[in-house]
Amino acid sequence: VYFRHDANTTVMVILNGNEENKTLSTAPFANELSPFTKGVDILTYQPITNLQQITLKARTPYVIELKK
Repeated sequence: VYFRHDANTTVMVILNGNEENKTLSTAPFANELSPFTKGVDILTYQPITNLQQITLKARTPYVIELKK
């Protein structure tokens, strides 16, 4: 997991290299996520409504644009 940001946008990049689905607790990233409450996966345009735990499909990348 890593974050990239500029003056207007913050994205969270997640790579699940596992052979099975995983649930990611984002508690270790609380400082980076603190102003945000939701996001959109910009690869699939799927909304992410719960940033506290994110369900990750096996062998899948995620690029989540964070929203307030």
